[in-house]
This record gives sequence, structure tokens and C-alpha cells, in this order.
Amino acid sequence: MNELPSIDESVMEGDGRYAQDNKLIVKFYKYAIRNEPKSEEAGFNVFDEHDFIEISIPGDVKSTYTGRVSLEHRVRFKAQWAAYLAGSDQALTGTPLDKLPGMSVSLVATLNGLKITTVEQLAGLSDQLSTGIHGINELRRKASAYLAVAKGDVVKGNTDDIEVLKKQIADLTAQLKPAAAVEAKKAA
Repeated sequence: MNELPSIDESVMEGDGRYAQDNKLIVKFYKYAIRNEPKSEEAGFNVFDEHDFIEISIPGDVKSTYTGRVSLEHRVRFKAQWAAYLAGSDQALTGTPLDKLPGMSVSLVATLNGLKITTVEQLAGLSDQLSTGIHGINELRRKASAYLAVAKGDVVKGNTDDIEVLKKQIADLTAQLKPAAAVEAKKAA
């Protein structure tokens, strides 16, 4: 593969247009395009392979970009590009939807059809893209809570509630001890 001119990656990193790139679904692939001059010369269809990219927004099935790979694509999505060149899986990083408790096979399939494949994508789904999906707001809250627990981000108020409940259990246990001792004497 020929080396292409370099591009200043620091310019792209500071550009707000690319701030949400980590939330996109990006896939590189090969696609065959008919080579007109070679086809005319040969008298039959001759095709050349080209690198293509598909970029989708989770939850938005109507706006998928597909086109030939540019230098900008290679730089913007360098991890996916490197995986593609290495012949590795370009899978998204994140928690698969089926790991979220209570997710049925059909619900996972429905969300996958909407290009939502990870718990992180579900939690980060915008209000605009959530309209029209029955029960999506509850699913988004559930996904956000799941991720918070997974990261260990327990809200201070929740830890206070746990301490109150522990004290109540200890108090109730202390109250029940005398009654349990009386019952034990009766049984003996």
C-alpha cells in the first residue's frame, strides 16, 4: 500500500466535530467497483477492489454514511483501521446488550436492528433518537445504572441508605434474640 501524506492528528483531536467519534459504529471493508476503461478494453466486466467505510449512529437507522476510505477516515478511526488492516475483528468495545439483566433475545435483536449493540450505546442514546421506541427511557436508565454499578460509581446517598438498613437489621436481630431464647427453652 502506498504511503499517503501525513495529517496533523492534533488538529483533529482538538476539533469538537470529532468529540463523539467513540460513539459511532465504524466498519471498514473491501468493495469491488467496475473499472470502466479495463472493462471496455477487455470486452467484459473488470472490477477493482477498494477500501470502503460505513459509519452509523447507534439508534439512527436512517443516517449511515458509506464511501471510499479517505486519509481522514484512517486517522479518525485509527483503531478500527488498524484492526481492518490486520484482518482482525473490528467489533465495538463495550458491554454486549445480553449482559444487561432482563434483556430478552427479541429485545436484543430489536435494539441490534436499530444499530444499538452495547450497553454503553444504549445508555448514551440521545433523547432525539429515543422517540418512537416503546420503553426506551426505562432501558436507558437501566443501562446507565448497570454501568454505574460496574464502574463502582455508587452514589453517596445509596451508601448512606445501606448503612441505615444495616443498623435496622442489627436492631431487629437484637430484639429477636430474647424471643428466640424463650422459644429455644420451650423446645428443650
